[in-house]
Amino acid sequence: LASWTEQMGFPLLKVVGEKWEDDRVTFELEQSWFLSDGSKLDGDDKKWCIPIITCTEAGTQTDMIFMREKTATIEVPLASKDGWVKLNAG
Repeated sequence: LASWTEQMGFPLLKVVGEKWEDDRVTFELEQSWFLSDGSKLDGDDKKWCIPIITCTEAGTQTDMIFMREKTATIEVPLASKDGWVKLNAG
């Protein structure tokens, strides 16, 4: 909780890579400090503990993932090869 209460600003979460397979999809995520003008600051070393919840056609994933580092890789199981995924569902 300290990452949300002891530092200024909010995180911007980006999907920087994805790999779709018949039974799962793997996402590469990256967080950065959100600035409304879109600029980037040197030394942007802010990190938040971001809860990641996914949803697919099979329903909401029961396990919540916490992204604590600048980058993370998550794997989401799919019910079918034509499935869909919604990140941060809810």
